[in-house]
Amino acid sequence: MPLLPSATAAEILFIAVGTPPDQDGHADFQYVLAVARSIGRHMEAPRIVVMDLRSAELTKVAANALLATKISFMNELANLAERLGADIERVRIGIGSDPRIGFQFIWPGCGYGGSCFPKDVQALVRTAQQAGYVPELLQAVEAVNQFQKQRLHRLISQHFGGGAGLAGRRFAVWGAGVQAQHRRHA
Repeated sequence: MPLLPSATAAEILFIAVGTPPDQDGHADFQYVLAVARSIGRHMEAPRIVVMDLRSAELTKVAANALLATKISFMNELANLAERLGADIERVRIGIGSDPRIGFQFIWPGCGYGGSCFPKDVQALVRTAQQAGYVPELLQAVEAVNQFQKQRLHRLISQHFGGGAGLAGRRFAVWGAGVQAQHRRHA
């Protein structure tokens, strides 16, 4: 697979390809590796971070797991803020103002989803367990995320008077429309 001429002289290239789960639930890196080999054959400039394959694989899933952790953390804070009468948006702005934290991935909501975060958190949990390590923080991140998804349903149900009050209603969730539409037509 040839690279564009501008890519061969680039200092940084981002590999943005799918990593579907394989049969045992681990991330399948075959597409990442194919692109990386092609880059290695065609690049003229050295790459910036050099590491072994295991470290690179761990880096990829760890980055997504860390972002998922930030999301779950903010959801925990939002649930606590609600009980304490605190304004989570003001808390979010205060936290995000710290340059060590920043504003990315600190929006409370209905939990993380998509094709990467759930898969990568679960893959990292399984990898840790297979290595004889109990990844308590990652398990908690996943548990918070599952709770948050259930919490959204409970809040909507309570607002409309229980399960019967939901019958026949349609709901739109910002940021989830593409997946929801895809599933409906599949």
